[in-house]
Amino acid sequence: MFRKIGWLLTLGGIISCLGELFLLKLPTLRWPFDVSRELNWLNWGDPDAPFLWFGWLAALLMILCGVLLLIKFPRDFQFTPITQRRIDRFRSIKRGYRAFVIVLVLALIASLDHLIVGNEPLLMKYDGKYYSPAIQRYYETDADGNRVMFKGKHFGLGGDTAEYKPDYRWLKKNFKKESSDYWVLMPLVPYAPTQDTVTVPTMELEVRDDGRLYHPSASEPFSGLAAKVYDLDDPGRMHLRYRYRQGLREGVVDGWDEERVRVYSAEYSRGELVVEKYTGEGTKENFLVKRSSKLRKIYYAPSPPSVGMGHLLGTTPQGYDVLAYLFGGLQVNFKASLFYIPAIYAIGITIGLLMGFFG
Repeated sequence: MFRKIGWLLTLGGIISCLGELFLLKLPTLRWPFDVSRELNWLNWGDPDAPFLWFGWLAALLMILCGVLLLIKFPRDFQFTPITQRRIDRFRSIKRGYRAFVIVLVLALIASLDHLIVGNEPLLMKYDGKYYSPAIQRYYETDADGNRVMFKGKHFGLGGDTAEYKPDYRWLKKNFKKESSDYWVLMPLVPYAPTQDTVTVPTMELEVRDDGRLYHPSASEPFSGLAAKVYDLDDPGRMHLRYRYRQGLREGVVDGWDEERVRVYSAEYSRGELVVEKYTGEGTKENFLVKRSSKLRKIYYAPSPPSVGMGHLLGTTPQGYDVLAYLFGGLQVNFKASLFYIPAIYAIGITIGLLMGFFG
């Protein structure tokens, strides 16, 4: 087993170095270089192309530890009888052994990193070329000769989005409308664990044969707020917002133009219009039939779990996908147990030994 760990560490360190040299974002193995890139005190040199000393040092330590294990445990190595009995006894404790296997499986899943949870595509096709932003780090040279990451303008985005990292989920949705030659393949969970606020989820409602409004998966008539929105990617831009009770319109209705100015108000009682007022441009009839979505329920964060809305466990109060958030927490726990805690103990024990030695 120790030889296998030695081979894993040795190959992992070598592959991590090669990945950085060839601009590859390898799952888990990219971590020391990413940390070195994000924290200025873990690198030095030109800010546009710094020397990532921490990343290279971590990769070198992985290789050295792997080689030491291979030297210390040769092929013919055997545990002492006492150690072997302890291992056999541990295996005989089914609950503990199964828990150990489960932890190993979780570690394997966490090591897949952004290949299963992330907001960058595994593969995409644009303008006849293939890209893999989740695996390959792409650069271009600007007017000053500096190397900069690809931005939204490289994939046809304009305005403010042209100078920032592309929103690949938005690209995927719009590529389907533009051309079948443009497509994006996202990870299983297309959201980053943190700092990735998702679009406010919405659910389309339906009017059934009895003339009342229903949630698609409910047998009881819908009660609450329902709205028509101008843009499903920005549900805050509402066209009309109704209040429903037992599937019928009840109470105040509000309406906004495309500039978010409130221009319409009305009141319903048991589904019947009582009074209405319109102060916008054009006619009231043209405003009411403006192009917008069908009636939808808007789930402001935190939203409940839903397969239809793409959030299997819902969203957090900050607007993050819960499943992606939990995956990020799983990764942090493994990193703490494998790197941070041993480092802290090594420093603490070393200082304690020195204090004891020098009195």
